Amino acid sequence: MANGKGGEVITELAGELPPGWRWRPLLVEDGEALRLLKRQADLGLPKSARNEIVQSGMKIIARCVSPSEEEDAQETGLVVGYVQSGKTLSFTTVAALACDNRFPLIIVLSGTKLNLYNQTVKRLRHDLDLGNTAGRWVIFEAQTNNPDLPQQLSHLLQQWGQPELPGFPRKTALITVLKSKRRVNGLVDALRQLDLSGLPCLIIDDEADQHGLNTKVKQDETSPVYEALLSLRGALPRHTYVQYTATPQALLLIKVLDSLSPRFGWTLDAGTGYCGGRSFFNGGRLVSTIPEHDLQVIDDESDVAPPDSLLEALRLFYVGVAVQAYHRGKSEPTQEHRSMLVHPSMYKMDHYQFKKWVEGATESWAELLELALGEPDREELVEAFRDTYDDLAESVEAYRQQNDGHETFPAFEDVLEYLPTSMRTTRTWEVNSSVLKSWTQDNWSSAHSHILVGGENLGRGFTVNGLTTTYMPRGRGGGVADTIQQRGRFFGYKRDYLGLCRVFLDADVRRDYENYIDHESHVMEELRGLTQSGHSMADWRRRMLLAQSLRPTRRSVLPEIYQHLKVPEWTHQIQPWTPEEDAKIASNWDVIEAFLEGLSFQEDPGSDQRTLEQRNAFAEGISLKSLLENLLVRMWYSWRDAPNFSAAELAIQWHLKSNPEASAVVYLMADRRSILPGGGKRRRQIDYHGQIVNLFQGAAPVQPVKLRGSVYPGDRDIRSDETVTVQIHDLNLTDSARPPSLLRGHVPVVSLWMPKFMRVGVFTEMAT
Repeated sequence: MANGKGGEVITELAGELPPGWRWRPLLVEDGEALRLLKRQADLGLPKSARNEIVQSGMKIIARCVSPSEEEDAQETGLVVGYVQSGKTLSFTTVAALACDNRFPLIIVLSGTKLNLYNQTVKRLRHDLDLGNTAGRWVIFEAQTNNPDLPQQLSHLLQQWGQPELPGFPRKTALITVLKSKRRVNGLVDALRQLDLSGLPCLIIDDEADQHGLNTKVKQDETSPVYEALLSLRGALPRHTYVQYTATPQALLLIKVLDSLSPRFGWTLDAGTGYCGGRSFFNGGRLVSTIPEHDLQVIDDESDVAPPDSLLEALRLFYVGVAVQAYHRGKSEPTQEHRSMLVHPSMYKMDHYQFKKWVEGATESWAELLELALGEPDREELVEAFRDTYDDLAESVEAYRQQNDGHETFPAFEDVLEYLPTSMRTTRTWEVNSSVLKSWTQDNWSSAHSHILVGGENLGRGFTVNGLTTTYMPRGRGGGVADTIQQRGRFFGYKRDYLGLCRVFLDADVRRDYENYIDHESHVMEELRGLTQSGHSMADWRRRMLLAQSLRPTRRSVLPEIYQHLKVPEWTHQIQPWTPEEDAKIASNWDVIEAFLEGLSFQEDPGSDQRTLEQRNAFAEGISLKSLLENLLVRMWYSWRDAPNFSAAELAIQWHLKSNPEASAVVYLMADRRSILPGGGKRRRQIDYHGQIVNLFQGAAPVQPVKLRGSVYPGDRDIRSDETVTVQIHDLNLTDSARPPSLLRGHVPVVSLWMPKFMRVGVFTEMAT
């Protein structure tokens, strides 16, 4: 880093711009970005994490519209992180870099709920030091009625056309606004009174996939908030709209021509202490299934006794709180807060019932534990807590073996001593719109331990400090993947106390989270490769792994251009030839012959009674990677076959990520049979749609039943039992007339068998 005058000292790389960059941003010495990171260092953020944050921020803003471009322009970007992984610090850093790089106006769309809005504004005020009058910021909260906003912004922006005086730095306007039609349109009215031509602006949309997209796309209309956002963009001639989310499905799947469809993207890497889906859903003890009986108890409004699994979760939580209290009393390292999240449903009556259960159990336990030693009820409760203690102690020790920094676990007698006080000092909150309209971060300071009971207010974007125990008996609803993932408030930076964490879920919801892991990993890898290449996201093929039990996002924002497939046991060409694409036949044979060159085939063993048509040849130990790259992806497929083979190709690609040396088997069907008139080795009829009526040769003999398949098992059983198998058929295609007429001879058909563990779901664009 060089030194210079006026604070405009920068660090930059020489040479050509990296892929995807529009310009080269400056990292200003003593600028807002580095001051922000200095404050994070004071809070204990490691240097490696600070470096990653600023470098990531530079790569994001470098893809935005340049502040020095001669003509006005608009750009749309997407930044994807993991749930509870630090997206707020990323966009705060990007805002600081924009300030350092002469962006006079930054707008932050901070959710739709007031509690989340307040949470974000408080974070911005702290991280950017907005209360420092000597700094380079002026904040405007546009959710309040401010008739002077146009004039105030005008005075502020006029400074950018004047020389900067010592002690009077140009200031960037930071406008925060709720993402609602009324609030956004109110801001638009103010902005339209200003001349913003030539002024680079940045819009940051936090939780961008929520409430801003067009929910009336299928009616060919525009929904109110979406229309307001379009107006906001229209009021800013030169700007970049950067969307932040952990669940990008909706933003990725809207029409490419939509104004909110991203053109560039970036993925945020979680820090080393982050614990996501694979940390929790790895077959270990951190996640438990709520028994069906307990769910029935919850649904039975006449039953006043709490479900056993809730009491188990509560015991686990209080043991963790007592451990925290013990460490705090000994001045030993521990988390500032312990929290439990109870998320029964969206209904307020359920919240009230669960809060009563929690408070009733807590008061009863505290009183019992304070009884004299030897009292039967007390001793019974102590034994229940001892079992809970043993469970946590074992998992804490397991995670301590992986992480020396993991919190230690005191003796049971020490934990027991702190249990009653821990219970009595824990605050229980009902968090919903009728009881607590405005949750703020200040509430955390009222106690070291909290239990939060609520519904949607405790979902997307809500940060639960020190969350160790989650009890979520609510069902999966429509199985919407992004909604289910956003409810995963238990993800986060928990490496140092992961052994204390527990999650209780409905069985179907648990399966949804398990299925989501590969989906999330695949989407992130696809985006990471695309963004690092510098290619436009408009070029990305909309295709993702997704279990068929899940929908990627709400139907209202999806255009009718997608289909949800499951890779079947067999995938084969049902329409391998059309008269319009006759030339593709020769092309497919060229691909097949090039792939087969050099492979060593042998006859498939079997009955001597087989006909020549039933005698096949096979080659094993073929590289699955080669099969994919040199055969499957190079073949031409008709529009009927393309989606199914695309899904199978994606399943193979994903399998190769963790099994790069995987092999396959290739069969040449009817290899010993002589060429028939027309050029193929088998005849197959096609129907009036142009599809093969029946590709596979059946078992022989058919009768008697006890001997069925004893001579030839049938084509469907000509495969490996363990790995991907490809059959290559050489066919003469005929019509259904009697006698049949040859329509096309020597037509190649590929048939693909997939092992069960590779028969995944794929959400993909329909062929056109």
